[in-house]
Amino acid sequence: ISFSAGQVVSAKENMDIPSSTSLDQHFSDIVGESKFNINEKLNLNYDFAIDQGYKNFNYNEVSADIGFQKAKFNVGYLQERNHVGNKEYITSGVDFQLNNSSELSFATKRNILTSSAEFYNLNYNYINDCLKAGLAYRREFYTDKDLEATNSLMFTITIVPFAEINTPNFK
Repeated sequence: ISFSAGQVVSAKENMDIPSSTSLDQHFSDIVGESKFNINEKLNLNYDFAIDQGYKNFNYNEVSADIGFQKAKFNVGYLQERNHVGNKEYITSGVDFQLNNSSELSFATKRNILTSSAEFYNLNYNYINDCLKAGLAYRREFYTDKDLEATNSLMFTITIVPFAEINTPNFK
């Protein structure tokens, strides 16, 4: 079990900082996170931001990770309010370990307020000791009638644990 929280206290207001962060005020929102690892297979996480008066939650994110032998499932809920935004999302994903050196993953995000899908991600990765190479397909949906949905295909290389290099998206 772990829990952390913090708040920024400034001597004066700083109007150069965006108000969406609350860092422009004398006292920022109180932000925090908690993690509860029940066992090797089940982890729960909660991130939050409470206004300085302790009355309103401006940000809530709850997620759970469930792991089995070769599969990992995750589900999450995100809510933004007030100066942070006006969004509610559900995310979910699944990762399958095909063998010792390859994995397949799928993730999606759904906007609850508009009842629409935001994106789908499908990835295949080859992994060895210090290199992770993969192929990623992403389908992004838009709620604006003037923008069309886009498909992108990317080749990714990650040198573990140093950095990640991606090619530009091919549409």
